[in-house]
Amino acid sequence: MSTSLREVIVASPSGAVLDVDAGDLVALASARWGAHAVTSHASDLPNTAVTIRVTPDDEPGFQIDVAADGQSVSADGTPEQNAEVALLVSRALPAERPRVIAFDQGWTVHVDLTAGMTLDELRSRLVDHSVPGWGADDPDFQ
Repeated sequence: MSTSLREVIVASPSGAVLDVDAGDLVALASARWGAHAVTSHASDLPNTAVTIRVTPDDEPGFQIDVAADGQSVSADGTPEQNAEVALLVSRALPAERPRVIAFDQGWTVHVDLTAGMTLDELRSRLVDHSVPGWGADDPDFQ
């Protein structure tokens, strides 16, 4: 059973475009991890519009990728870093947006991202997919 976000993906379960403002996301990442630790550039990775590499002095380095189609943002940090990235992405989204969730690459957990959500709220609201019936009342996952 996993109850953390490993290799997090932030997307809308409906497949809607997120309209993440890459500049806002870079600014938020710089505010969190320091301007000296964040580098942003147009990505040369296929299907990736922007990559932000984060190399803090006191934590493992990781990467945030914004998909070229605007439908997702992913990160490959520690579970704690990934949770923080999910919150940053949520803050970089427009106020009027589709339902947005963060989930791990193995689809073992997910969490709905809400405006103003804290890290503690994110952790406490993780839905564990190993629990029978976890999506029974959720129209997006039936």
